Amino acid sequence: MHNNILYQMIFKRKSFHLFRCETFPISKQEIDDIYNFYNSLTPLMENIKTEINIIESHTSGCKVGNEYTIMFYSETKDNYLTNIGYLGEMLDLYLVSKNIGTLWYGLGRTGEKKLNDLDFVIMMGISKVSDDSFRKNIFNANRKPLEQIWTGEYLPISNVVRFAPSACNNQPWTVENIDNCLNVYRNHKGRVFGILPPKFSFFFTRIDMGIFLAFIEVCLIHEKISFEKEIFVDEEVVDRALLAKYYLK
Repeated sequence: MHNNILYQMIFKRKSFHLFRCETFPISKQEIDDIYNFYNSLTPLMENIKTEINIIESHTSGCKVGNEYTIMFYSETKDNYLTNIGYLGEMLDLYLVSKNIGTLWYGLGRTGEKKLNDLDFVIMMGISKVSDDSFRKNIFNANRKPLEQIWTGEYLPISNVVRFAPSACNNQPWTVENIDNCLNVYRNHKGRVFGILPPKFSFFFTRIDMGIFLAFIEVCLIHEKISFEKEIFVDEEVVDRALLAKYYLK
């Protein structure tokens, strides 16, 4: 799928915490297309094997009116959570382009904890909905102001990437633009996760950071800003961790 389509879906997507709207059946061909798109993605961490499994919602731990649930599985290696967030968000934007609504569902439990020797990580509820069920104006979404997440010179991407979804809308990211290099940080201190127990915060913030990196890359490519990236291991509970550097050309 062309990156420009994924970029446009940033402005359309929303999290369907409950599918109260009218829904429509997802066809077998659409299910096959979801698998094919996921398998075509380049992971953030190319040394980590992942797979998805799409199951009917009543057999999963995600029951929010969704028809199906996408189960994400991965090798457990350094940055595996960030990698799943990255891949899952690319898939999320693809699904929106097909009028399939989504919900990252972090609290879902499953008895299917293994798939081809890969470990279960997280699930995503999906249902097909009408086009008018999606977001009308992204700038009405509740997000931190740009000056709270970005320091240094603003870029055309700056005011778009801040709309990345996150667990409990926690938005654990900050970016420093220094000499045309984007330093991307995960912030752990003071994270408030509402209904989620504090012990889950480190787990979910790393998935959130992968989602944010997906937004950064889709936006950079859309703006025709070439880059090289460097990803750092993020496996320690610290208040602030440098996750990535994007060297802009």
